[in-house]
Amino acid sequence: MPYLNFSLPLFSDLLKRHVAAHEAKGDHLNPSLSEGSSSSLSRVSQACQSCASNHLRCTEAKPCRRCVSKGIECVSSRPLDAENTFTPPETVPQQSTTSPNDSFQDTNGRALNTTSYEESSLQEDLLSDLDVTQAITNDFVEVRSFPKHPDMLFASGTSTPFGPFSFDPDMSMELDDIDLRFLDSYNVNIPFGADEYTPTPSNILSMGEGAGSTPKSICTDAYRTSHWTFRPGANDHGAAEEENLILTDDGHNPPEKRVPVETRITSASLATAGRDKLITTIMRSCRTDSLFKAAASFPSINLLDSLLQFYLSSPTSEARYFLHAPTFDPNTKRSELIVAMVAHGAVLTLDPTFLKLGFAMQEAARVAIPTLWEGKNALIRDLQLTQAFYITLEIGLWSGHSRKVEIAESFLQPLLTMLRRGGRFKNSTYPDISLSRNTTGEELEETWRQWVEQESFKRICFRVLRHDSNSSASLLTNPLISYAELQLPLPASDKLWSAPTAERWKEAFLAEILESPPAIGAYLEDPRLFATIGNRNDLLSRSHAFLSCIWSMAWEYIQLNSMQRTAPGRWSGIVLKSRQDELLKLLEHFRLSTEPGAAFAPDVTMRTEQILLHLFISIEDVQVFAGIEGPERSSAMYPIIQDWVKSESARRAVWHAGQILRAARLIPKEQIRDSLAIMMYHASLALWVYGVACEDQPGETFRSQRSSSGREVFLDGLDGVHVQRFMQLGNGIPCIQTLSADSTAYASSASSVPLACHETVMDTVVAYLHANYPGEGRPLLVEEIIQIMVGLRNSDKTLVDRSLA
Repeated sequence: MPYLNFSLPLFSDLLKRHVAAHEAKGDHLNPSLSEGSSSSLSRVSQACQSCASNHLRCTEAKPCRRCVSKGIECVSSRPLDAENTFTPPETVPQQSTTSPNDSFQDTNGRALNTTSYEESSLQEDLLSDLDVTQAITNDFVEVRSFPKHPDMLFASGTSTPFGPFSFDPDMSMELDDIDLRFLDSYNVNIPFGADEYTPTPSNILSMGEGAGSTPKSICTDAYRTSHWTFRPGANDHGAAEEENLILTDDGHNPPEKRVPVETRITSASLATAGRDKLITTIMRSCRTDSLFKAAASFPSINLLDSLLQFYLSSPTSEARYFLHAPTFDPNTKRSELIVAMVAHGAVLTLDPTFLKLGFAMQEAARVAIPTLWEGKNALIRDLQLTQAFYITLEIGLWSGHSRKVEIAESFLQPLLTMLRRGGRFKNSTYPDISLSRNTTGEELEETWRQWVEQESFKRICFRVLRHDSNSSASLLTNPLISYAELQLPLPASDKLWSAPTAERWKEAFLAEILESPPAIGAYLEDPRLFATIGNRNDLLSRSHAFLSCIWSMAWEYIQLNSMQRTAPGRWSGIVLKSRQDELLKLLEHFRLSTEPGAAFAPDVTMRTEQILLHLFISIEDVQVFAGIEGPERSSAMYPIIQDWVKSESARRAVWHAGQILRAARLIPKEQIRDSLAIMMYHASLALWVYGVACEDQPGETFRSQRSSSGREVFLDGLDGVHVQRFMQLGNGIPCIQTLSADSTAYASSASSVPLACHETVMDTVVAYLHANYPGEGRPLLVEEIIQIMVGLRNSDKTLVDRSLA
């Protein structure tokens, strides 16, 4: 029990009330107040949702007095004790003796040693009373959480979510307003048991629902099941997914035919010996009870090979960027690497059965690789294990499962440490490869494979850099890799990397200029170097490396700017403005040096616009305003949002958010996922909060502007004079375009949606995600983002009213 710093009179008063309750009618085992007791109050037949969730006394007449005084809707949903079902005392076994060594069993069958049942009941109930008193008394040191009740608020961000009990700020400290009788059930039921509230899809508001829900519950539901809020439960452990390794075949539709493999990337197929290695690797991490079942129903060779080829050929995974396909033989590679690749391929299929299989295999590989490192420390420098562990982190980060996301965020640091301590971020670790025209035969083959391994290390380093920056931008956490420590040369040209044989590689190697590619620092100093890159794949890979470093720089500015807002005199505003201008100049030079427009690479354009968006808006503040930390914090954030929306930064932020939508129209089908889905979410937040906050501006709402001579400014269109007038002067009505009825026609628009219609704006962004997945299946992360958008869409009507209350 935590240390309680409470006043003696308050404790004495609580003790007297509690003893009086149990002495009523002379029965210590009666958990309720007697009807004749002066302290007893009649219980209402059914409390409203707000009073019941906070254990406050309700009234029989509805709407109740409390909801009327607070100006919220009074919703009757369940009896007061629906969550704390009272077990009659006569069902509890009576003691046969009062010996100190005797024990009794509670309703859960657990034996509790006690001197007497009456004393134990009184002590346990009193402790429960003290916990509630602790939650409402300002003098207490620690606030206890109540994980059993579904109306708690859970914060997100960089820390583990907490669950403070939400009390009415106007409640009386005399305890007359609190219905403490729910604690009586704890005399026969152990309080705060292991059972934990688990949100279900029914808790998520669907499109068009929400009218009649309180603002608090709406905002909580919008983020409750998201992957930002991991609340460990009794069933969360490494072996929880082992049963998903059991793959059944109905005989009508063989599993391997459900994998859409169009082309083979490697000539070698997975052999029986290779499958046996995979089984051995996975079985090492399985429990005994599920070992034989998983082995007996393990996927066939054909299915494993199909999933492997699907991963290598998927444009989403971009596996061929860091895995050398010409020399890749699944039968000679480490089984941990093959398991990770098959797992990722299964996740990418969007098939529900394969999705579970992929997550289970990912868990097995994630556990198996550190075991190898612990058993033989020399393996921490092994290339294939490094590649395999990176793949497991990539699966976990974008899985949509809060547990996997937190593990992926946590376990990136060990991988970075091994690469950093192995010197993989330094130029000296990559010596030049010497090759002459006279090199042939086995010597040429050996030289080629030596070059491939060295190049593979370079590429996995830049891949991890991209993973780190995507994780930072998505979870709003500090990037772990500094742009200043990246001294290794950039990857070699795509022509060298994709050479199918040693002879072809030799020809390409000797044809190129015999000098190492410049380091990434050269592009940071002069982005105009991008204009000299001729190969599109080379341009893409170096663009992603450049933007990853720029994000690290932008994050520094974001953190300093955040400190400036909390303590205006701490940092010079001139210095911050100068830093922002430098970043904007770098990104503008990068944009001009690459092919113009989003057609060059929509994902690169979206990433560029995401960085620009974060330079003008704090997504963390917007999420707090949206209710991710509860209605109280949302109300406190409202004045800050109101000041921001009047600034030029707000107008520039919504412009870049609109440009993210513009680039998203060009993303191929079923490829808006992972970090791209997070970018869509951030864009929707910026557009939504701008419309919500501007709607409350007195005398200058968008709806009144729309009826005047204001001109529509399409934020998801091309730049022009009208756009510049809007960003600099605030002239015009900011709008976005809706998709046409034909979801395949991304370039056309059916109508315009002003940001003032923030509900329709959120519907439009949701329509983008639906249009990118015309079929039934969508990644779990995309589904979660859609549910958050729908929750915000349904809550924004009451958000401003609550903030002004």
